[in-house]
Amino acid sequence: MNDTTNTNKIMKRRFKKRYLFLLVFTALIAVSMFFLSTFLQYYLIKNSEKMIGRKIDVKEIHINYLKCSIDLKEFVLYEKSRTDTFVAFKELLIDYDPLNLFSHEYAFSEIKLMEPTVNIGYDGKTFNFDDLTKLGDSTKKDTVQKNADGSVRYVLKNVHLESGRVKYHDELNHSNLDMKDLGINLPLISWDSRQADMGLAFKLGESGEVIIGADVNQTARTYKLNIKTNDIDLAPLKNYFVNYSKDYCLISDVAGKFFSDVNIIGDMNHPTNLVVSGQTSIKNCVIKDVNKKPFLLADNASVVFDTLDMGKFSFKIAKVVLTGPQLAVVLEKDKSNLEKIFSPIMAPKKMVAAAPDTSSLFYQVKNFMIINGKISFADLTLERPFYYDLNKMNITMQNINPKATDIPLDFDVNLNNSGTFKGTYKLNMLNPKDLVFDGKISNMSLISFSPYTEHFLARPITKGIFNYHCKLKMNPDKLDNLNLIRVDKMEFGKKNGKPLVKAPVNLALYILKDKNDVINIELPVDGKPSDPNFKLSKIIWTTLENFLVKIALSPFKAIGSLFSTNPEDIKDIPFVFMQDSLDAKQQKTLDLLAEVHQKKPDFVYNFTQKSDVVKEKEGLAVYEAKSRFIKQNVADTINPLAAKIKALSDKDTAFLVFIKANADSLSLPKHCLNFLGNPTVDLLFQGLLAKREKLIADYLHLKKNIPMECLVVKTADLRDLTEELKQPKFDVELSLK
Repeated sequence: MNDTTNTNKIMKRRFKKRYLFLLVFTALIAVSMFFLSTFLQYYLIKNSEKMIGRKIDVKEIHINYLKCSIDLKEFVLYEKSRTDTFVAFKELLIDYDPLNLFSHEYAFSEIKLMEPTVNIGYDGKTFNFDDLTKLGDSTKKDTVQKNADGSVRYVLKNVHLESGRVKYHDELNHSNLDMKDLGINLPLISWDSRQADMGLAFKLGESGEVIIGADVNQTARTYKLNIKTNDIDLAPLKNYFVNYSKDYCLISDVAGKFFSDVNIIGDMNHPTNLVVSGQTSIKNCVIKDVNKKPFLLADNASVVFDTLDMGKFSFKIAKVVLTGPQLAVVLEKDKSNLEKIFSPIMAPKKMVAAAPDTSSLFYQVKNFMIINGKISFADLTLERPFYYDLNKMNITMQNINPKATDIPLDFDVNLNNSGTFKGTYKLNMLNPKDLVFDGKISNMSLISFSPYTEHFLARPITKGIFNYHCKLKMNPDKLDNLNLIRVDKMEFGKKNGKPLVKAPVNLALYILKDKNDVINIELPVDGKPSDPNFKLSKIIWTTLENFLVKIALSPFKAIGSLFSTNPEDIKDIPFVFMQDSLDAKQQKTLDLLAEVHQKKPDFVYNFTQKSDVVKEKEGLAVYEAKSRFIKQNVADTINPLAAKIKALSDKDTAFLVFIKANADSLSLPKHCLNFLGNPTVDLLFQGLLAKREKLIADYLHLKKNIPMECLVVKTADLRDLTEELKQPKFDVELSLK
């Protein structure tokens, strides 16, 4: 009995010790598990700088062993400075499904991240997280368990991110971006799921919103993205536009609000095979030049994409609409503001890179529209500035593509609130010199262009309405252009200096005025577009200039047609030798000029007398010698002196004796010149010239009431006249007051 009793006692003691050991072991495990969170928290805070070189704070770590979850609260990862925050979040919950390990899957039933904040900085060379990326050792072997086919099996359920925030500071571009209310919702994504849906949303800036939806097809290795943005302020991004556009243009500021609704279809096996559709727009867009002056504005610029196929280089755009665009063009002494802005691409290049292969590129814009546009033009190169606005500009184009041969363009523009410019234009993308244009300018006031006429013609425009119809049809071999110009009631002010343009444009325009104060010009222009020196605008302006010069140099032809007069009747006034009175024909010519003056009172009539000095003097010498002979030797008191002189024969013996004519070889005029002496004959000749001048001036001024300020009567220098000009007459020329 004693042995049995002792044996039982020993067994009971051993049993109690085993239970006590198990109890103590279990208690130790429980205590360890209970304090593991605290230990991990302490260890992480204490050794974080040794492990990753950064200080970490975490307020709470909770491990739920039954749910296999871990919950971190009030986590902060600091910058190297140990005071600034790099990453922080309010809570991170990870719920793991260990049972899926039996099927070789890594499964998470829930991942939740609350109020995360990330501060990213870039100083132009490095990011503030570069030191963390260097911690990974690329030489270590991948310890993640993979299947026989090399794939990793995973299951992620209920992935949520709420109230996130990402701040990005770029010192190089002096830019700050702030993404707030960042949210991500991912119900399910796994290695074998055919479709996975994901949603991402956040606020960008004060009012901007970004919403991203994604459908991922794991089986087909494709994905679809829908990106919506609302009211994204471009101001924080202006330095990126400024810096990254320097190779193309020089600007100082970009502002506006960006909106989009874009769909992207992609292939994970071929990342460049993207197909984009949807629409984007920028509202209240402002772009400023380097002087911080706005040069391009728009109420709204929108683009609707059909398909942008990056893989096939095919870009189909349904519509491009610019609403309320405004362009400021300023011409200064050195160059225009646009030349300065786009100087990087306009400057000559020392080395020309090989042109990229664009043979497979295709683009198409089905509809292009400008609605209520405006171009403000300023020319500061003149004596006084010229300002002109093209308002209410509406332009439409259709079916723009690189192979189009007949692209229609319709336009309608208001000209500085005083006229319109409307028309159509058809262009050929394969051959720019194959085009058709029909445009009309109607009721455009010319007063606005006075700074130009003051600069070039030294006269301001005080009145005038301009109408212009241009018809143009051109191909590489032929130019067919007709310009119909009508100017109503144009008036110039007083001359205020010396004109820069030597061509008498002002005179030509004044001559072209009809009796109703209207100028009509029909100007056909031709040329050969295939000529390397062919420039359409230059040809038109040169033709117009030549036409006006021709009018100014041959004014009587134009005047004759305006007044139903033969131009030959008014371009000069012929005289006969020694004539000292006006005959009926000469008076008729002066009457016609007086009629012209009534219609065109600003004309100045320049009469220039010409003659043959030798013949005039010889005739005067003979006439004066006969006059003296008759007065001394002829007793006839009935016939007038002129008739007596005419009746006296050149061979009259008494007369020849009177002038002491010898039997030498001298002619009668020479004997008369010797008889009278050169001084006397010179006085007679000058008296005749002066009398003729007075005849012209007195007739037009006293009889026809033409002011003397409109008459210039003079005698040319007769010493160097050619033989064909040695005829007694007055040449008539016209000029303006």
